[in-house]
Amino acid sequence: GFGSTRLQRVMMDGAAVQRNDENISTPVEMVRLAQLLFAHKIVDSDACAQMIAILAEVDAAMRKAVPAQYRVAAKPGWVTDARCETGIVFLDDRPFALSVMSSYNGAGDANPVGPVTEIVFAHFERLAHSNIYGHRTGERPKKE
Repeated sequence: GFGSTRLQRVMMDGAAVQRNDENISTPVEMVRLAQLLFAHKIVDSDACAQMIAILAEVDAAMRKAVPAQYRVAAKPGWVTDARCETGIVFLDDRPFALSVMSSYNGAGDANPVGPVTEIVFAHFERLAHSNIYGHRTGERPKKE
């Protein structure tokens, strides 16, 4: 069911890179995978819980962009001039999955994951702590 996701080479296979045989996916398919993991619909519930626990330990840009009180389970990836990260942010009453992919980042290998995560988190945090009319019902979390 993941029609755009392709594993086309062994990791860091220089000859395959020259042939444009990259491992590829889309943000939509990666978010779908994260949602299935969150819902414990991959393999079995215990395996999903273990995978989430492992991803919660990964040093990821999403974790750094979200206030420390919220759990984040994410998997980053990168090659020269390209960055990607897919994760689950366990926001109270509004958990969400996010996938950010970028290429042609240029000098310094810029990573847009953190800034994009901050914007998306702010949106879902407002939804989680507002009534249906947009009136805020809770305090904004402090970023540490």
